[in-house]
Amino acid sequence: SPEWRNNFRSTAFHNTIQVDDVEHNDISACAFRAESKCECSILEFSDTEDDVTFKGNIVYYNQNTVHSRSIKLEKKYSSIIIADVIHSPGKHQARVAFNLTNASRAFKFDSSGHELKQGSCYFSDEYGRKDEIKCLSLLSNFEDEFKYKLTICKNMNKP
Repeated sequence: SPEWRNNFRSTAFHNTIQVDDVEHNDISACAFRAESKCECSILEFSDTEDDVTFKGNIVYYNQNTVHSRSIKLEKKYSSIIIADVIHSPGKHQARVAFNLTNASRAFKFDSSGHELKQGSCYFSDEYGRKDEIKCLSLLSNFEDEFKYKLTICKNMNKP
């Protein structure tokens, strides 16, 4: 349905942070286009024998908000480490969502005082398809800065 199509296109259905429930892009105008309300930049990308590292920023035009993300894929351990920092003056609410595949068996979450909840959500890899999968979610109030680090891997028995 068009309603589910827009749900799957929305920020809340992607592995990212949403501040104050504001969509990252305008998805209401056209079913086949999303008008950007932000500016993205890649700060670093490297691919070595041991890992792949990405660092980038997103600046949201209408919120005076900067979202910095680093992602490190550790090849030897089949693990992904995601660290996010949000800088936004004033009081805000952060919503974090991560969809997990069946291969993601374990996770570790580091953030002062924030609780990550495990539940279920929906995923679609093609139009008309809707599969229930595991997901992690967090809803937190913050002032000026919000940050956390999430490690997802097949098992947590790495050195």
